[in-house]
Amino acid sequence: MVVCVKKLNLAGRLVNKLRNERGWTQDELADRLQQAGWRVSRSGLSKIEGGLVYVHDYQVQIFAFVFRVPTVTFVPTLDLSKPIDETLSRFIYNKKRGLAPNPRKLFDAAAFAASGKAA
Repeated sequence: MVVCVKKLNLAGRLVNKLRNERGWTQDELADRLQQAGWRVSRSGLSKIEGGLVYVHDYQVQIFAFVFRVPTVTFVPTLDLSKPIDETLSRFIYNKKRGLAPNPRKLFDAAAFAASGKAA
């Protein structure tokens, strides 16, 4: 059985990775984010890491500041030679947690072009 979960951000997994690399708990990261001016709770941070809420551009800036990394760290490198759904699934789905990409293609450019709707 394939379980698909819609993720609302691409930054959450990286936030989790950076937090764990530093040995910080979610409470500790939430405190650091609050000191930087963002009123976020541990629960809110958990939702970000889980991909359950959107992460706005200004929030990415604050994460970069707190983690002391360039903002571009939060922008994934996409392989545009592959279908976009295949490329993005590397960032959205996590096989370790039992999530897998939907086998249905999100967008088939060849089929769209062949349909005549592209004109």
